[in-house]
Amino acid sequence: MLATVPAVTLAIVAALLTDAPSAIEIVGSVLIVAWAVAGAVLVTRRPTERFGVLVLAGATIAGIGALCGAVDQRSAPVGAAGVAVDLGVRLAATLLPAVAFHLLLSLPDGVLATRGRRRAMAAAYLLAIVVGVVLMTDRDHVTVWPIVLLWLVALLAGLAAAHSRYRAAGARDRHRMQWVGWALAVGAEAVLVVVALHALTGRPADLAAWAVAVTGVVPVALIASTTTRAVN
Repeated sequence: MLATVPAVTLAIVAALLTDAPSAIEIVGSVLIVAWAVAGAVLVTRRPTERFGVLVLAGATIAGIGALCGAVDQRSAPVGAAGVAVDLGVRLAATLLPAVAFHLLLSLPDGVLATRGRRRAMAAAYLLAIVVGVVLMTDRDHVTVWPIVLLWLVALLAGLAAAHSRYRAAGARDRHRMQWVGWALAVGAEAVLVVVALHALTGRPADLAAWAVAVTGVVPVALIASTTTRAVN
């Protein structure tokens, strides 16, 4: 579990630096830890595969973003330190959709099986970096719509690619990918329920925190997928 240390440490330090963490910040820290644990389990149980390393990389990027956000909120550094913190927040926000795309594109073992997928992934990371740097033109606020757009494109394109690979996969890999599919379906349905309840009753009050929290089923599913056996 030593592989979890960087991401978990970043999440804990970020939480400690925040004077009065909001619900979304608390949920974010818990999710970073959950993804880090999932990555460590994948690395431990399937050491020859790259998927666990990708999960750990994503958790670490999220931890860096959380830490930079906490530092900015607490002390608002200026000069080079301020630039580094602001850039860290923006790059983490834009790189996470690219990591999600990478995970979907490389299910279930972390391998980008074709040249087209490798090129698409390189383009996704380049686009994420460019958008993150462009967002630095407004350092007073993080413009949200480009990040939302990146997430939408990453999920739609990633799910289509994952479905294509699922159709060509063997029984064992299909069974592993089904865990992720079930988790995504459950998470999406839970988000819809939360949104509907909020629209009808005004509860839960912190809609964003609840919507993000239900995505925690995905790292749990990744852990469960490591226990599956080949099926005929």
